[in-house]
Amino acid sequence: LVTVPLDTLLWSRLIWPEFEVWWFNTVDNRSGEWGRMVWHWYFSRALPKGMMTTALLFPLAFVRLPERIDLWITRRRSGQSTRKDP
Repeated sequence: LVTVPLDTLLWSRLIWPEFEVWWFNTVDNRSGEWGRMVWHWYFSRALPKGMMTTALLFPLAFVRLPERIDLWITRRRSGQSTRKDP
């Protein structure tokens, strides 16, 4: 959603970058102008790079943030302290 206004501003015309790329690659059949890669490039380079983001976010899957926020809100409403007494 951010790409449309930003690219519209930079290109001085209404533009949807993802559509432009699709049109260039499929309809105009000019994808070869981007260059050609060996057959295994997607599996050996692109896919691992894309999965790095997932690997970095993986530990966040174990954080129970929504439950903690709900517990905090419940305690605030009931007037209980969020600190544990010794």
